[in-house]
Amino acid sequence: MNSKRKLIYLAIVVVMVGCGGGEKNEPLSMQVRPAPAVQPAPASVASPPVAAEASPVAEPALEPSVVTPDQVVTAVVEPPPAESPVLSSPPPAEIAPAAVVPPAVTPSVAPKTMASTPAQPRAVTTVMADRTPRIFNLVAETKDASHPYFGRGSEMAFVTDGMQGKELVLTRGVTYTFRLNTGVMHDFYFTTSPVGRGAGTLTEGITGQFIFEGDAVFTPTANTPAVVYYECRNHAYMGGKIHVVNAGEKVTVGGATEDFPEEAPKVARNYTAAQVKQKLGFAEMVIGSSASAKRVSASDNAEAKGLMAQAKAQLDGARSASAAGESNRAMDAVNEALRLMNNATRLVPDHVVVDNKSRYTGLLDQIRGFETSYQKNLASGVKSKSGAELDKVKFSGLMSEAQSLAGQGEHEGAVKRLESANEMITTALSAMLESQTVVYDKTFASVKDEYDFELSRYNSYVDLVPVAIEQRQPSPQTVALMDGQTKRAQEIHDEAVALANKGDHKMAVMALQAATDKVQRALRLAGVQ
Repeated sequence: MNSKRKLIYLAIVVVMVGCGGGEKNEPLSMQVRPAPAVQPAPASVASPPVAAEASPVAEPALEPSVVTPDQVVTAVVEPPPAESPVLSSPPPAEIAPAAVVPPAVTPSVAPKTMASTPAQPRAVTTVMADRTPRIFNLVAETKDASHPYFGRGSEMAFVTDGMQGKELVLTRGVTYTFRLNTGVMHDFYFTTSPVGRGAGTLTEGITGQFIFEGDAVFTPTANTPAVVYYECRNHAYMGGKIHVVNAGEKVTVGGATEDFPEEAPKVARNYTAAQVKQKLGFAEMVIGSSASAKRVSASDNAEAKGLMAQAKAQLDGARSASAAGESNRAMDAVNEALRLMNNATRLVPDHVVVDNKSRYTGLLDQIRGFETSYQKNLASGVKSKSGAELDKVKFSGLMSEAQSLAGQGEHEGAVKRLESANEMITTALSAMLESQTVVYDKTFASVKDEYDFELSRYNSYVDLVPVAIEQRQPSPQTVALMDGQTKRAQEIHDEAVALANKGDHKMAVMALQAATDKVQRALRLAGVQ
């Protein structure tokens, strides 16, 4: 073998050793195997066997994405002359163990989120329904895996008697009190939907819902569905299931989490600069100068002070976003600032009992009653000639601010805002009453439809009587005369219902119109013309 052939032979061996991927400091001799006897080959087949035998060695050991300098050299080495002996490549089975191993790739693991983590199954127990009235205490806390709706909806949860989303068994005809302190962001209510967020509201046998502080009372009736829920009006999947049964029945509670319907997607809302400015002013007052803010600042509670500092930072961010024209981001920051301040205030409660708190509760219930009457009148097609309507944006803003202040313990400020809201709603209702005639935008397909409408109209006017008394403040003697008119109206109403039950809807309509006339007379006695 001449010198040129020896050099070519050594070059090929070095390339093969490089493809074998031996350790960097391993002696070269460990990678070279003795070649078997060389057989002469015809010139016409000398070159192809070299390429054909080199492929099985290199290809299995290398990933296509890994290319070494030695492999590049292999691609350009000229084959030996035709008369040269064919060099047998080392057997693939012996070289493969030393093949180049691609760098290990750590698998990507998605971070665990609440939505991908199932709720923990609860212990299965059997409960027998009894007739003992009970009081349930509810607060709102961050949701954990013990909640049956963990991974769904809001990150907050209703905690009932220390248990997140507690499953309850109630007996028909028994009164239960839900004592609430859930925070201004979480209005409690009863519903047929596990999602909540204002859908499927239950009303029969219930008083005091859609509140975050105080007592909600529930007396299940024969008409109450077998399964209902207690939830938040503003957020999804915060509460739990309620089984409604008869006394003595047994109910199995707990176990694996059931499948729940997907919550409806939230409709994106775009806030205006004016809305942000109003909310910012309110938040600055609550966090900067309110009595609750002063109470937190003067306390020794480091956690409360830390939360208030975070609230102030969020408020600064809201101002910056507002200045940059990013109203949605600004509103989110304001809401987060108020939430943090609410949590700080709870850690430093005010132990002084103020009469404004009871005034606030009574006024809030009264306004909600007036608002219901107003909406019922609108739904019934009642319009005043003046066309005066409630400024819903301003009214809702006052109500929201009042509830936020009450959540901070600022009942005096909350009462002032409720008084303004009360004036607005009673003025709007009075505008409906003061017109000489009432316009009805209704047509009827049958006499029965007309009866149903007249019945709704009568009830709407009855609801307005206390509004007129509140607005006009008549003398006790006048109130007594009004009572006489409304009592007679009720008697005629009862006669109308009896006629309708007999199928005589035409006469029932006439009776209801007479009853409504009596109620209108009562309203005129109060000065509503």
